[in-house]
Amino acid sequence: MLIFINILITLFILSCTDKQVTVKNEVLFENENFDIEYNGSGFKHKDYVFYIDVFKNYVVSGSADNSITIWDYEKSNLITNIFFNYRGKWGIPVKFSKNGRYIVVGALEELLVLNTDNYKLVSKKLAHIKGVQSISISPDNKYVFSGGADGFVRVWSLPDLNLVYEKKILKGEVWNTHIDSSGTLAIAGGSTKEVVIFSFPELTIKKIITNDYPVEFVNFSDDNNYFLFADNFGYVVVYKMLDPDNPYVKFREHISEVLVAKFIDTNFLISGGRDGDIYIYDLKNKNVLKKYNIGSAVFYFEKSNKYKLLVVGTQKGNVLFYKIISKE
Repeated sequence: MLIFINILITLFILSCTDKQVTVKNEVLFENENFDIEYNGSGFKHKDYVFYIDVFKNYVVSGSADNSITIWDYEKSNLITNIFFNYRGKWGIPVKFSKNGRYIVVGALEELLVLNTDNYKLVSKKLAHIKGVQSISISPDNKYVFSGGADGFVRVWSLPDLNLVYEKKILKGEVWNTHIDSSGTLAIAGGSTKEVVIFSFPELTIKKIITNDYPVEFVNFSDDNNYFLFADNFGYVVVYKMLDPDNPYVKFREHISEVLVAKFIDTNFLISGGRDGDIYIYDLKNKNVLKKYNIGSAVFYFEKSNKYKLLVVGTQKGNVLFYKIISKE
């Protein structure tokens, strides 16, 4: 019976990957012959940077100093700095909607939607008791997917924040969430070591993977062929969507927690840790390509294919820009 259930789960995940619609015309890394070059910094927060997102030339960062900032990378200037009276347990998660019309913010137990015309409040809802830990936006801009310290994941309509679906998935805290590029699968991980894959937006649980250590970060690849999780013992673990029962590769380069890990283009992934190191991995060859140390714990990063840019948030409160330089 267990084998039959696993087969059904695998068939479901395969059916979702067949629906993928996202095609990336620009890539960050053309091949393995590249380097990373420091390209300046944006606004400096007074505490560590908890979240970063990028839309076109705009960079938004959320910090443990109870603020978010919006920065224009092209013009190298600060657009606005918005302070809140409260934050979540670790900081303020923040995301642009995929069309750039809204910014979604998690401030302590509330979700807030701001418009990007004048950064005024559009809607606000009590979302998670004890704190909003993570925010993802669906590719069609219809939903916000949140995870909280209450162990719940919830789906909200955007921009009015009406509750659509919810599910209690962990006895502990949900630390991170992500939606795949087809908008049909979601993933979450947290303090109790489980990685949970759902249908989206219905939140029907399709797969649970129990890790040996608490899960700091989860991510799908842009082509929906892989998913990963990173834990607080230094591991980055990658699975193929075709084989969700067996790890495709495990990396352990960091000497402490991996705080963020993401797929960068089809063939590469990148991780940042409390040790201040950034690693770039070749996914197909299953090896490490590059290592960089930036002198401060790497709490978050996001990419900009348009500018060939990696935007890094640090424990010291810096938002740093790194250009990807091709050697050919």
